[in-house]
Parts: sequence; structure tokens; C-alpha cells
Amino acid sequence: MALKVLFISNAIYMFAALLLGPLYAVYVQGIGGGVLLVSVSTALSLIFVNNALLLILLQVLFGLGDALGTPIFGALFAKHTIKKEEVLEYSDWSLIANLVMALGTLIGGFIVSGLGFTFLFVTIGVLCFISAGWILFTPRKVL
Repeated sequence: MALKVLFISNAIYMFAALLLGPLYAVYVQGIGGGVLLVSVSTALSLIFVNNALLLILLQVLFGLGDALGTPIFGALFAKHTIKKEEVLEYSDWSLIANLVMALGTLIGGFIVSGLGFTFLFVTIGVLCFISAGWILFTPRKVL
């Protein structure tokens, strides 16, 4: 059960993060950034960003969050793997994560084309909160 919760939560997060995909470069150029800024940062939910400095500060915050979340995910995942099925469970996670990332990038393009960046950023934010809530409200005995 714990691995299913982790898989679903991680899939939602990865999908949200990759909705923006390559469209991020277009957004950064629109607020006055260049190639260096695009290469240094990625976006999750940047509705109120209107200058390069704020973008950099938010990316530092996102980086700290990822630095805290990734080891915790890895520890919970390792804790709940069955030793006989360890390779299969890691390959399942990798397959799901990569498929969701590819799908997220594709769907992100359609969203921006039809509904714009603001709608995309709101969608990304909502999905990230759903992912966090899924883990936060899962009983500790399960995790």
C-alpha cells in the first residue's frame, strides 16, 4: 500500500512539474530573461513572477524544497520495497515517472496553446498541493 501511495503522489508531482516542460523558455523570455536564466531555473507555479530577480529567488526556494523532498521519498521507497521484488519495484517507479513526465510535457503544450500560461501555472500549483496532501494525509502507519 505504501508504495502505491508513493507512486501516485510522485506521479502527480512529476506530471505537474513537467507540464511546463520546454515552454518555460518562452515564458522566461517574456519576462525579460535570457538563455542563462532558462538554464538555471525551472518553474512550478510562477503566476506572480514579473521579473528575473523574483524568478531566481523562487527557484532557490524550490531547490531547497526538492533537496528536502527527494531524500525523504527515497528513504520511504527503500523502506517499503520487498527485497525479492526490489528491482521490479524500482523499475515500475522509473517507468511510471518517465511516462508521466513525457505526458506532462505534451499536455503542457496543449494547455498553453489553448488556455495560456496563467492557467498552466494554476494547474501546476493545484497538482503539487494534491501530491503533497496525498502524502501528508496518508496515515503514518501506512508510510
